Order: sequence, then C-alpha cells, then structure tokens
Amino acid sequence: MFLALIVNNIWLSMTIWACLYISDYALTNNAARMHYAGVIKHIVFEKEYELTPYFQKDVALLRRFSPWFILC
Repeated sequence: MFLALIVNNIWLSMTIWACLYISDYALTNNAARMHYAGVIKHIVFEKEYELTPYFQKDVALLRRFSPWFILC
C-alpha cells in the first residue's frame, strides 16, 4: 500500500527523496564536526571524511550550506 502510494504520487516521492538527500548531507556534516572536534575517536579516516567527491571540500571546510549541494 505504501509502495503503491509512493509510485503513484510523484510529489510525495520527490518530497521523501529531498528529505533524505538533505538529511544525508546534514548528518554527514554533523558527524564531521564531531570527528574534527575529537568527540568521535573510534572511527579512523585516512584522508577525507566525505566519500562523495562533489562534497568533500565542503564537508572538510565544515560548511553548513554547500553550493554544489543546492545545485545538484
């Protein structure tokens, strides 16, 4: 029933996708802040915190809003 609702309603699908997309960036940025502040010590990263090449610089600079993120 829920799957049929999502498939048949494009606006609901786009809204759910947008919420997930925004929450992914926000949670990644929050975790990067915690990692760089030393709160998260049990996770070891070799080079970059963010795996997506488009957002690596923005997350490394701890930007709350990314121009790339808004354009994508």
